[in-house]
Amino acid sequence: MFKRALVVFLLFTCVVGGLFFVKWQQQQSHGKNMAPMRPLVVVDVADVLTKSWQPTVAAVGTLLPVRQISIASEVVGVIKTLHFQSAQSVTAGQLLVQLDDTVDRAQLDGLKAARKLTEVKFRRAKELLPKKVMSQSDYDEASAEYEAASAKVTEKEALIAQKRITAPFAGVVGFYRRQAGDFVAMGDEIVTLHQPSPLWVEFELPSHFLSSVAVGQKVVIQTETHPEEIFNATISLIHPSVQATNRALVLRAQYDNADMRLKPGLFVTMKLSLLPPKNVLMIPETAISYNPYGNFIFKLVQNDKKEWQAQKVSIETGERENGWVVVVKGLSSGDQVVRAGIMKVRDGQAVQLATQKGLNESGVKPE
Repeated sequence: MFKRALVVFLLFTCVVGGLFFVKWQQQQSHGKNMAPMRPLVVVDVADVLTKSWQPTVAAVGTLLPVRQISIASEVVGVIKTLHFQSAQSVTAGQLLVQLDDTVDRAQLDGLKAARKLTEVKFRRAKELLPKKVMSQSDYDEASAEYEAASAKVTEKEALIAQKRITAPFAGVVGFYRRQAGDFVAMGDEIVTLHQPSPLWVEFELPSHFLSSVAVGQKVVIQTETHPEEIFNATISLIHPSVQATNRALVLRAQYDNADMRLKPGLFVTMKLSLLPPKNVLMIPETAISYNPYGNFIFKLVQNDKKEWQAQKVSIETGERENGWVVVVKGLSSGDQVVRAGIMKVRDGQAVQLATQKGLNESGVKPE
């Protein structure tokens, strides 16, 4: 009995093992036959282009008036009248402040009378000298007295003129710091005056940009007061020396400000195109995968069977603009990179190129 059971068990085991073996072979054969039928990953591609690139540098600056002065008194006196309002536009030569000159004018009248008397004496001496009626010394004394009297009149007239303060150029005054009736000493500021148009845009750049900037270059500026607008200025001045404290180069660009919308003192951000332009390699920004260990792309290469494969390549990138990125290292002109579908691609994987229509629909187009 035992032998018969053992024989049955062995036969059953052989039959079941044979069935499993046949099934396994069928599955292996089926997998090999189905592998070539797996669809390839379809990707959009872009050429690595050589472009003329104008490098840019960002900076921050401050708007300054081209002309700004402090209107102050040259002499001691009391303000008689103010002939302006705060924040008012004034013209060149316009009277701004009149100091009290009542006493000075009265003294001027006395000095003019004294000058007239010495003038009469001088003329009489001039007539008598040729007739030998007056000595040369008396004539010289009369001449000196007349000149001294004239000088005193001129001095007093100059003092009176200094008490009449006018605008040296057309511009806008600030808030007045003195009122009518205030006593002012020599040098006391009464109001500021600045020219609102044009304006300076003063900014700094690191000294290594010295060879890349020049007078006449265009500068694009933006302000927080008009965040959606772009204002164009032109570099007019470059400081002749580099600051020793921070090794910075100080520049001034001029902005027309004809509509006077921008005000002195505003903080601005700016972008400056550096000289000269240079040829660089560029690819669409969508082709780049960014990670903390370095940026990489998938470059297309052909294998021995002339099939396209995606090859992972680490690259070094530079500036970017309008959806394009400068490639500093890792690619050559004419290479092709995957620019859409990179999330589905693995290193060494066979891929299929999209149609031209697919390229246009990817959303990144050469400029």
